[in-house]
Amino acid sequence: MGNNLSLSIERKAFANWISNQCNWQIFATLTFRKEVSEQYGYRYFRGFCQKLAREYLNEHIWVFYGYAPQQRGVYHFHATFGFRNDSEISCSPAFVERLWPYNSKVEKFLPAKGGLEYIAKHKHYDFNVACPRPSRCRRTKRGCIVASVIEHRHR
Repeated sequence: MGNNLSLSIERKAFANWISNQCNWQIFATLTFRKEVSEQYGYRYFRGFCQKLAREYLNEHIWVFYGYAPQQRGVYHFHATFGFRNDSEISCSPAFVERLWPYNSKVEKFLPAKGGLEYIAKHKHYDFNVACPRPSRCRRTKRGCIVASVIEHRHR
């Protein structure tokens, strides 16, 4: 019981911290139609985020996500998408929903609905940045400096 309680407190604290990291705009449930491996699902989702940043928005996208198989064994992701707090960009839920080629439910992010806390309850969850130009973006040895700073901040 003690370990579950400390894990719950830790995840709530992480969700609280992450709520201030960017301007969250989208909450999405993205599901595959058929069974895929965890590795394939993860790679596809990361590629989707990268494509959204590079080809459609040309902007860094903050992504907080969790994933797990549904009862029927099909992987799905719960994710929030956001932008820098000083960014002028806006992204509509319908736009993201059209881009995901499988089953999806995408809506405007509303903090009161508890989406960040819900994602933090997943066994597998992470916070990352999709960069529109990873090889040229204020490059460091590891790639995009924005993504590197975010990665370092949440360790």
